[in-house]
This record gives sequence, C-alpha cells and structure tokens, in this order.
Amino acid sequence: MAAYTFTKKGEYNISQLQQEINSNLSIVPSCYGINAIGDQIECMFTADLSTGEQTTLAGIVDVHTPQDTFIPVSELPMSPDTNKLAVQASAKPLINNKTTYVIWTGAGDNLTTHEIGAGDLLNFDMVPGQASTSKDIKFDSQHGRVWINEGYLRFENAGSGDCASSTIMAPATQLQQLANLDLIVEDNWVKYSSGGPGTGTHGFAATPILVPRTYSHDGDWDYDGTNLLPNFAGTGGYKISDIERTVHKYINCIPCRGTCPVYVNMASDDTAELVYPYFIRITFNNVSNSTWNAQVLMEIYRERTTVP
Repeated sequence: MAAYTFTKKGEYNISQLQQEINSNLSIVPSCYGINAIGDQIECMFTADLSTGEQTTLAGIVDVHTPQDTFIPVSELPMSPDTNKLAVQASAKPLINNKTTYVIWTGAGDNLTTHEIGAGDLLNFDMVPGQASTSKDIKFDSQHGRVWINEGYLRFENAGSGDCASSTIMAPATQLQQLANLDLIVEDNWVKYSSGGPGTGTHGFAATPILVPRTYSHDGDWDYDGTNLLPNFAGTGGYKISDIERTVHKYINCIPCRGTCPVYVNMASDDTAELVYPYFIRITFNNVSNSTWNAQVLMEIYRERTTVP
C-alpha cells in the first residue's frame, strides 16, 4: 500500500482522475482511491510506484481537466402526458439488481431468532437514580442491507436538561491468545506487531470490525475492499478495537422538556446505509433525575420486510 500527494490548482473530478490513472499502461499498481482536501490530492495505490511511475502519475495529475458528463435526452425520464421532464424527490437507495422497500419501525431485529422487527421495542422509561437509558437497534444481515432515513420522537413529563442522542456503534473485534499471535493491543486499539508474524500477544478470533478514520487519517490499517493490511505509519483509513466504539453521532442532545404528545419528525434528505455489523444506540439522558418516558420510531429502507 502506498500514497502520493500532489498540489492541484483549479478544478478536478476524483472519479475521472482515478480512471485516467488506472487506464495509463505505464503505471502497473492499481489506484484504489483518491482523497482530496482543497488543492491537496492524495492518490492511494496497492503497491509502491517506481520512480518512472511516480513521474507519470505527477504528469497525469498536473494535466487533468474534468470533463462534463452529458446524458442524452432519450435517457431522461419524461412524463408521457406532457412530454416534460419528470422529477420526483426520493431518498430511496437505488442499487443494481436489488429491490428496497421503505418501512416504519419501532424495533430492530431479533438476532437470536433471526425474526425481522422482533427486537426490543423502542419505549424508554426513565426513573430517578438512573442517569441514562439506552437501547441498541440491530438488523440481521441475512435479510439484506438496511438504510436509515428519518427518525421520530415523542416524550411525556420530561424535565429541564433531559435530552436524546443517537449514535452508530461498531462492535468489539473478538481476539484470542492461542494461535496466529500477530497483533498487539494498545489502549484497546488493535495493531499489527512491528516485529512481524508471531511476535504479538493476540490474534483475531473472528472477522475484524473496522472503525473508519476518514477525517483524521490516523488509522493502523488500510482496507481496499479485499485486502486488510497494517499501516505502521499510523496514516491508515481504519482502526480496529477490542471494545465497542462510536462511529457516527447523527442525533446529538435533542432537548426534551414537558410533554410532546405527537411524534416529531427529524427529517433528512439523505439516506445512510447501516453497514453490518454496525448498530444504532439510542440514549436518553435523565438530567432532571425524574420519572418520564419517550418513544422512538424510524423510517428505514431494507431489502426484506418479512419472511412469508
């Protein structure tokens, strides 16, 4: 794995640039990704480039000019009645050879019985002496992929300071200490031993769970969709942990006070995939140290809604 950074003035198109690099026969290793922040472009390859390949890459980046993408009118959706362009806003994910359905649910799946929608009901009862109440929402991967779109919230008798948050969580990666001891654990972060195979204290006991570091780029691992490789420089795209870790926080400290008898819709124009085995954790903070309750439901898209 190798990365090369360039300064690119003017406009650029990342997908077009990656295609231009991979179509150049003078560069053998594949460019599996490009990160761009402002005028800084980082091109990532599956292997180190030779001096000549680096020179060729610099030239491709330097002369790159984004091309406009044109769609023929015949390929646009037209209304059969008025012959006008038909436009419909939708958050529904469009996946090749896949059908997705929108559903509203107040529970996740039961991962023990594999029953769709039979998880813990999203009803939260807060009591004095309990600072917070949390519930996890998990979806069974054997029923296909799941996308989260919107959330709905109602509550009763909440006090001052009470609030709700929701996070996307990554489960802990399971480790063992009997075989393939190639790993070390530092501050609950799992790294590949710098001494090489067999010089660590732990080995994977199951498929490792990746924690993305797309902003900080301080990961100990790189993953190209197939190969998981250690990044000893600490500039990788992922970390691995032996404890649960927060991946995203989409809902943060939504105030709840008094009674809201009807569901409030936290609408979004975007849809985010809940990639397995990530799960949702909803938490209500009982700052008022009182008795109150809340209910949550979600609008999601999934490939399978029930088992006939």
